[in-house]
Amino acid sequence: MRASKDGEYYLNVFARTRGANKAASVPVTVGKPAPAPANARTVATPDGGSVIEMPARQIVH
Repeated sequence: MRASKDGEYYLNVFARTRGANKAASVPVTVGKPAPAPANARTVATPDGGSVIEMPARQIVH
């Protein structure tokens, strides 16, 4: 796998096992990971994990 520039990419994998089709996307980071935005905060999930919460805006045309 080659990337033209640093960033996060996804390797899409498709497989057929015992007649069932499966798909998975594997994240691949090239170069240094991007820093989290200054206005982002980490929030605990009910199952003990964590997510980065950031402001978002939706535009509907």
